Amino acid sequence: IGVGGAGGNAVNRMIEAGVTGVRFIAVNTDTQALGRCEAPVRLHLGKPGSARDGAGGNPEVGMRAAESVIEDIDALVAGADMVFITAGMGGGTGTGASGVIGQRAKAAGALTVGVVSLPFTFEGMRRRKLAEEGVGSLREVVDALIVVPNDRLLDLDHRVKLTDGFKVADDMLRHGVQGISDLVTITGLINLDFADVRSVMTNAGTAVMAIGEGQGPNRMSQAVDSIVSNPLLETSITGASSVLLNITGPADIPLHEVTEICDRIKGVCASDVNFFFGAVVHAGLVPELRVTLIATGMPTVGMTASRDRFGRRAPTTTRQSTNDRGLTQERTGPVREEHGRTRGIGWGVDGDETIVQPIVPVRGAFGQSLATDLDDEVAVEPDGSAPSWDEQRAGDTRRRIAFPDPGAVYLPEETSIDSLPPFLRRTRDKGRPSS
Repeated sequence: IGVGGAGGNAVNRMIEAGVTGVRFIAVNTDTQALGRCEAPVRLHLGKPGSARDGAGGNPEVGMRAAESVIEDIDALVAGADMVFITAGMGGGTGTGASGVIGQRAKAAGALTVGVVSLPFTFEGMRRRKLAEEGVGSLREVVDALIVVPNDRLLDLDHRVKLTDGFKVADDMLRHGVQGISDLVTITGLINLDFADVRSVMTNAGTAVMAIGEGQGPNRMSQAVDSIVSNPLLETSITGASSVLLNITGPADIPLHEVTEICDRIKGVCASDVNFFFGAVVHAGLVPELRVTLIATGMPTVGMTASRDRFGRRAPTTTRQSTNDRGLTQERTGPVREEHGRTRGIGWGVDGDETIVQPIVPVRGAFGQSLATDLDDEVAVEPDGSAPSWDEQRAGDTRRRIAFPDPGAVYLPEETSIDSLPPFLRRTRDKGRPSS
């Protein structure tokens, strides 16, 4: 399923390349772009009578458009064994609608894989931020997600044209889809089937799908090098816990060559990697050796947590706050747990300091303001003044402090007024008469 303009272009290139064993579908909010797509099945996203010229770069519009035709989406994915969702992140339709489609495909029982691209840096921070939020939302509803940053196209030969660069990225998707189709439909010397693909990719999170090819006396090195050092992938296969590897080549391929390929791939994976191996004899293959790889379970140290469709973060060591000028600030530190409840974020050397951030408005997944849900409201006196900090503390020693995510932080009951941070103490003392 190609979602939006970039997804439709990827589908077109796969159709032109003659990928077999796959049903192609294109969905878009833009009927003009949809009309240019060669997919035999095309669906306009949006209610009858709604705007038909795109989502205007607003993912919320794309999401609502997909939700308005949810029955049609369910009909498209019904009975599918595996669904690939391809889109460009950062715009309106691909970013907003992909998660809806992914959720419905997985609910229908299909092995669901997202293959998405991130925008170039020169496209701006707003588009990049929307793309990252869209990736986070999609990651939560698909079995596996493959991310291709467009900036990686700059690592190719500098003489490569823009259109050719996108073709290279789309070819990676094409090879992956065709490779999995071949694994399922072609009986091999050492056979892999769809159950093996499911075992590696179900609920796998981040994934890598790669094809390496080689010709001549150095064919093995060429094939493996192109997999291990693929410049287009956001994630390398280093540390992978599950790998499916299929080698396709002539009947006379030496055993030592097969062994060397497997050893090189396993050498960069986890020591206890779950390894699935297959081999297919194809005498007329050009180039003469092809290695298909699917890897999952790579470490994700340093990655920020994804958000749900309402912009809420999963528990993470990254916190966001908004300063007095309305600018977002992000700080990172260890999350401390006590009695099953998050108490605070530790900053500094020993992580013992608890920082209570100011109340800020909650933002939706794509920047829209949402109401902040608080347990209590601060009472306002008849003269328009608000209760002092001491009065609030006396009334409720465990008042909830609002964060821009659902991980509420409580002030510990044993905290004394005098142990308040200095800036809060100064605020408290301003209206207090001197003794």
